[in-house]
Amino acid sequence: MGQRPLHVEIGYDCWIGANVTLLPGARISDGAIIAAGAVVRSLVPKNEIWGGVPAKKISEQRIESPLA
Repeated sequence: MGQRPLHVEIGYDCWIGANVTLLPGARISDGAIIAAGAVVRSLVPKNEIWGGVPAKKISEQRIESPLA
């Protein structure tokens, strides 16, 4: 028996640039942004901006509450 294939998970309100490669097991959390041409192979945490080959954290979004 072979191993089960790993799935790619993409959260809500994500932006994924052109020519991005999502490898098996990649998980893109809610609000994350992936730069064009990046190769993602792991977990991208919520509201972070990632890019590169392999992808790594570049920055993070600051979400302001409308109630503040």
